[in-house]
Formats: sequence, C-alpha cells, structure tokens
Amino acid sequence: MQRFFLSAMAWVILAASSSLADEAAAGPPSAAPSIKDRPAAEQYREAIQLEGRLELARAETLYRAILRACDPQGQWRMLRNAQQGLRRIEDLRAEFSLTEAELQRKLAQTYRGVQPRELEEWDGRGWILSRTVDGKKAHSVLAPTNLGFFDTSLMARNESAARNYRQFAQLFLDESKRLDRLRAASPVPQKQVAPVRFVFTTKCLVRQADLPPGKRVRAWFPYPLLTPATQSIRLVSVQPPGALKQAPDVEANIGIAYLEVDRPEKADLVLETKVAFDAFDTERAIDADATAPYDRQSAISTGGSRGRSSRCR
Repeated sequence: MQRFFLSAMAWVILAASSSLADEAAAGPPSAAPSIKDRPAAEQYREAIQLEGRLELARAETLYRAILRACDPQGQWRMLRNAQQGLRRIEDLRAEFSLTEAELQRKLAQTYRGVQPRELEEWDGRGWILSRTVDGKKAHSVLAPTNLGFFDTSLMARNESAARNYRQFAQLFLDESKRLDRLRAASPVPQKQVAPVRFVFTTKCLVRQADLPPGKRVRAWFPYPLLTPATQSIRLVSVQPPGALKQAPDVEANIGIAYLEVDRPEKADLVLETKVAFDAFDTERAIDADATAPYDRQSAISTGGSRGRSSRCR
C-alpha cells in the first residue's frame, strides 16, 4: 500500500512537471503587437486607410508613432509621409468643422431669408459638402459660399457677394464696350480681322503620394467665358472621360469648371480639359485728337490683375 501511494505521488509530480514544461515552452498567450513593435510601413498603410475613412483620431495616433520611431537619416521618406498625413488631418478637421446648428447659422448670416426646408433640399441634391468625421457628421466650412455657385438665385440673396464676384469680370466687359463705342464713333476706316482659333488646354498632374485620401478627387479648372473678343466656345475633350461634372454658363461671370473622378489606387492622376474658342480683333487707326487722356485712377488701371495671385486646388 505504501509503495502504491509513493508510486502514485511520483506519477502526479511527473505529470505536473510535464505540464509546467509544456507551458514554459509555449510561453505566454500571444497578444497583438503594440504600436511601437509594428513596422513603420505597416502602421502607415493602416493610417492611410483610417484617414480615408475619416477616422482621424486613430490615424493621427499612428502618424505620431511613426514620427517617434523612425530614424531621421535612414527613414526620412517615411517621416515625410507621416508629417504630410498629420497636415492632411489638420486640414480635414479645419474644413469639416461645422455642426448642423453652426451651418444653419452661417447660411442665415450669408444669405437673406434661408429656410430650413431649403437646407434639406440642398442637402438632398448633394450641394452641401458633408462627411462623417470620427463617427460624427460634420459640414464643410466652404458649404455656405459654394452654395451660391450651385444655386444662382441664392447668390442673388447676398448682394455684396454677388457684386464682388461680378466686379472683376465686369471691369473687362466695360472696357470692351468702351472700346466698341470708340470704334463706332471713329471716322477712321476699320476692318474686322478674321478670327484666330485657339485651343485652351488645362492639365493637372498629381503624384500618387500627393493625392488626398478618400474615394473621390475633386478639382476646379478655369474655363473661357463669352466676351466680344471671345466667341464660339466649345468643349473639345476631357480626360479622364466623364470627369467634367459641371461647366459654367459661358455667359456667366465666373469661368470655373468642376471635375470629379475616382481616386486611382496606384497610378498618378492626370486631369485635362481642352476648350476651343475663336478670338477676334479689330485693326483700326486711332484719332489721337479724339482720344481722352489716360486716366491712371480708372478702375481698369487700379483694379486689374496686377499684384493678385491665383491658386490651383
């Protein structure tokens, strides 16, 4: 009996030792690697995906982890990518920062007599740019201004804005009309020159690394407008096909075309529009005695494009 008990105890001890040895060999239960243990490239890929889904808080955490972990000398490109990601997040948060109440207040301040039912209609038509950022719906700070371009009757309800938008183009229209009057009143023979046909090309190349996150890419291109000297405006081609979503009325005051395409997954993005038009001029002799002195304080002299800068988005 004693020998049986000792044999049983020995078996229990051996079994326990074997079990402990197996656990020691297997180690502790596997856990997901912490951020600092993950390769920077893997973190960056996840951050890009989060950014595309507008989960900006989580994407920011990964970008900052990359900045802390990367070697400035050997991994400068990854550091640059993470820094650009943080700047994009900052821009996205700044643009999509209006709540529903703030948007309504901005619209009421911008346009006369805005009604709640109008806001629902504009939102249903896709005229109000909104996104879900970190799980909450937010509206673009550009929405109040952009609405005026979608709805021309709404623009008329902001007299100051409509007047400012027209002013620049009106300077040149007025000057053209003034020249027409001078030509009509001049006794000097004139002859109309045959029009010269131009093709106005706008091309934009965006490298894959510089493309913003998201599924769609939006762009705004300049577009010719109808003037006494610019006639027969016609669209020749658009690349990629179907990218042009809205072209301006050529008799309007602002020549801006709106393009929108799917974001390419691997390739660079190339956008291009070609617009043809006929440019007219008049050969004429000017009677110096009938010409008024040059007015350096006139609107065409002081309000033109000199000193102004233009931006491409």
